[in-house]
Amino acid sequence: MKRLYEEVDGSVSTFVNAFEIGEPLGIEAAEITKAIEYLEEKRLVAIDDHRLGIIRITARGIDYVETRAD
Repeated sequence: MKRLYEEVDGSVSTFVNAFEIGEPLGIEAAEITKAIEYLEEKRLVAIDDHRLGIIRITARGIDYVETRAD
């Protein structure tokens, strides 16, 4: 979540590719898919395109990141 938050600079209107965020961290595509589906269920992200992994952070997701200590 923190990496996504940083990637979009805390903007709820910026869409990004979850695979491009996760792969450099060593996360395999199947795990990225599971993670974004879970985060969508928690309403921390919104998925625009499941197949391509296009997501955006939600206001709830921003609140989640900003209330957690590093």
